[in-house]
Amino acid sequence: MSKTIPTNQNDITERVEKTSLVDADQFLISDSADSSILKRVQKSNVIPVASETVAGIVERATDAEASAGTDTERFITPAQLSSYGGGTGMVSNLGSISRLTTDSTGTQNVAHGLGVDPKTIIFKGVIQADGDGWSDGFTDDDLNDKCMYKEPSQNTAIDDTYSIRVIDSGGNGWYGQVSAVDTTNFTISWSKQNTGENIQVIWIAQA
Repeated sequence: MSKTIPTNQNDITERVEKTSLVDADQFLISDSADSSILKRVQKSNVIPVASETVAGIVERATDAEASAGTDTERFITPAQLSSYGGGTGMVSNLGSISRLTTDSTGTQNVAHGLGVDPKTIIFKGVIQADGDGWSDGFTDDDLNDKCMYKEPSQNTAIDDTYSIRVIDSGGNGWYGQVSAVDTTNFTISWSKQNTGENIQVIWIAQA
């Protein structure tokens, strides 16, 4: 590959020996009069910084920068695009968990299998015996939980604290909220209500 060499001497900072080191923003070119001498040239004097309208130097995004999705200056590779859902659309996994009357208030780790932090986790919870009490909820990537729930003989209501709220006619059941997420698991903090209930929860994790 050939590069256009500037003719303006102001573009050349100094003449150096071939063994000299260069900074990340410089490269060396041979002196046309003496091949034993190299010229240290600032990259910015030869190749501009890339933009939407100008071809030039651009830096590749790290995996963390690609995952964050906020950088407007770096490029990502096809592998990064595929890993974070750009190759095939949204990445999602589905599973189910249960909570029983024999369980206690506490936390439960669930493997979501995405390989990246979920952006949203959706929950559908029901009482196992008859499905009379239910909730539909979610948590976002800032761990904001919310659900719509229905207790037997009660009107549908909204809860802005929990993403899971399944209660039977006697006030027994479970409240659940997501307390942590990472690239492998999400953690639900469960609060047992009275004697609890046997409930089933279907979840969908999306990134």
